[in-house]
Amino acid sequence: MTLTLIEGPAEEPVSLAEARAHLKLDATEEDALLGALVTAARTLLEAETRRAFLTQRWQLTLDEWPAGALALPLAPVASVIAVKVAAMSGAMIAIDPGFYEVDAKGEPPRLAA
Repeated sequence: MTLTLIEGPAEEPVSLAEARAHLKLDATEEDALLGALVTAARTLLEAETRRAFLTQRWQLTLDEWPAGALALPLAPVASVIAVKVAAMSGAMIAIDPGFYEVDAKGEPPRLAA
C-alpha cells in the first residue's frame, strides 16, 4: 500500500505573520526557515495522527484488490474521486462509482466493493 500526495494544502494552518507574532520576531529575514518549520510541524503531526489538517489530494495504490472493506489510511475523507484497477495490459480502468461505497464518516474511513 502506497499513499502519495498529489496536491498539498493551499496554505498552512499557521501563517508566517502568526508564527512571527508568537515568536515575537519583527524581522522577516528568517521567513523562509520559519515557513519550512511550520510545514514540517504540520506534516509531522499529520503523519503521527493519520489525519489531514487541511484539504489535500492523495492517491492510494494497492498491490491487490482487498478481500473486504479497505480502511483508508488518512482521515477525514471528503470524497473519493476515482477507483481504478490495472488491466493485464497495464491500462488503468475506472470502476463505476455504483460498484463501490465510501464510508467517509467512519473511523477509520472505509471503501468497500
